[in-house]
Amino acid sequence: MKTYKNVLNKKQKDFLDNIFKNQQHPFYLFNRPDNTSYFIHNAIRRQNPDLDNSALTPALRLLLSEITSKLNIKYTKIFRCAINISFYNGGLNRCETHDDHFFNYKQILIYLNDADGDTVLLNKKGTKELKRISPEAYKILITDKRLHYHFFPTKGIRKVLIYTID
Repeated sequence: MKTYKNVLNKKQKDFLDNIFKNQQHPFYLFNRPDNTSYFIHNAIRRQNPDLDNSALTPALRLLLSEITSKLNIKYTKIFRCAINISFYNGGLNRCETHDDHFFNYKQILIYLNDADGDTVLLNKKGTKELKRISPEAYKILITDKRLHYHFFPTKGIRKVLIYTID
C-alpha cells in the first residue's frame, strides 16, 4: 500500500473538479446493509465491468491510464470505477469493514477534496489497523485487496474516486 501526492496535473484536477459542477452527472443514494448511506456515480459497475455506464467513463478510463503509466502500474482490466460522496450519517461514524470484490484486485482511491473521514486499512483477518489515510484533495492511495473501512465526515462531504483493477 502506498500513497502519492502531486501526481495529477492541472488538466486532470480541473476535469475531476468539473464533475461536480453544473449537475451534469447523476449521483444515486445507496443504502448499505449497515444502515449507512452515501451517494454514488457508477462509471463502471462491478456487476458488468465491460459496459460503460456513464458519459464520464471514457475520460475516467483515460485518467486511470495516465496515472498508472506515470506510476508504472500495469493492468489489463478495470473491475469497477465509481465516485462516492459520503456525509455525516447520524450516530454511525463509519461504514462496515469490507473489501470490494471476492477475488484479488488492486484498488486505487483518488481523494477529491480535503475532508475528515479517514480510510482505515486492516490486516488480512480484519483485526488490526495497518494504516490510516486522511483524505486530501488529489492524494492517491494504491493497495492490493484488503479489508478496509472509512469514517464518515463530521462536517461537509468526502468525495473519492475509486478504481479496482487486476
